[in-house]
Amino acid sequence: MKQISFLFLLLLFCLLLSACGNSQTEKAPALAKDYPAADHFRSPVTSVPPEEINEGFSSPELNVLEGIEVELKDSETELNIPADFIGPVTQEDLSQIASDAGYSYAALNEDGSVTMRMSPSQHLELLKGLADYINERLEDMTVSGEYPAFGEISADKDFTVFTIVLSSEKQETSNSLSAMTFFMYGKLYAAFSGKEPEPIHVEYVSGDSGRVIEVFDSSDIPKSDTP
Repeated sequence: MKQISFLFLLLLFCLLLSACGNSQTEKAPALAKDYPAADHFRSPVTSVPPEEINEGFSSPELNVLEGIEVELKDSETELNIPADFIGPVTQEDLSQIASDAGYSYAALNEDGSVTMRMSPSQHLELLKGLADYINERLEDMTVSGEYPAFGEISADKDFTVFTIVLSSEKQETSNSLSAMTFFMYGKLYAAFSGKEPEPIHVEYVSGDSGRVIEVFDSSDIPKSDTP
């Protein structure tokens, strides 16, 4: 049976964070029970499968993110999320999410896409929840043991520039696998911010010499022919 997409579950998790942080702390236990999938996002991040790297950095999920539309208005913010991002979801699911998060509108459209409306402050809370999630995952990458070469990871506030300081004695020949993870984080944040998307730049730097070892840029990723 097809499941709701990973990316939509991530959005759901951020909705829960914003709801709990927006004067609704008392609802946190119920939210955690009603949406147990949110627990998935506490586990360490994993890298993109090698086959996607071998296909010239092509990633369908990155292309799907570009289909998200955010309309920023004075009184409200409207999100239009494509069906490929969401997977199977019902109007009942969306109504429950909107009710829990305090959003004014959530509708499943005929083409399977979803439209959500919220106040500007709720949109900022959503972005804060997403930023908190990304920063936690960056920290996980340095301590989980999955990336033993990573000593420190820093990013700018919009997640368009990532700098990874490597331990020289553990340097790997290529960091292209993890670069795709940073691309995903940067594009995910940009998609929901409503800002004009910028290329995501990733640098791997020697912890001993400060020398830049490898550089990757999302502008080098070819567009996929499939939506």
